Amino acid sequence: MLWIFLALGCNNEVTVGYEAQPCLDWDFDDGESGFEVEQADGEITISRYGVIRGCDDEFEPLIDGDGTTVRITEAWTSAGGDCEVCFTPTVRIYDARPSDYDVFWFDESSAVTPVWSETIEVEDN
Repeated sequence: MLWIFLALGCNNEVTVGYEAQPCLDWDFDDGESGFEVEQADGEITISRYGVIRGCDDEFEPLIDGDGTTVRITEAWTSAGGDCEVCFTPTVRIYDARPSDYDVFWFDESSAVTPVWSETIEVEDN
């Protein structure tokens, strides 16, 4: 997992990590990708399941923020090859302070409309 630091406005710096793992229990007949959000102890985990990519492709998202808005643009480095696999790209936001975070996930850098968005409430522990 790669870690980066993201400044979300005044006094709101968080650590962000990302990774992509092979899908587990993926129904290839369904064919629809989707999102899952988990939250615990100031950590927000956002996963997109059902992304079909080349076997050796690397998930390298572009992540930026402003205040409590987080924009994730899904980006991949293609290694070529003749096989495909189902991935679950995941972004984790660590040390999120109590607030409402507006998170937008775009599927490519040229996308104008996010494929998913949600307001995630982080409460004080």
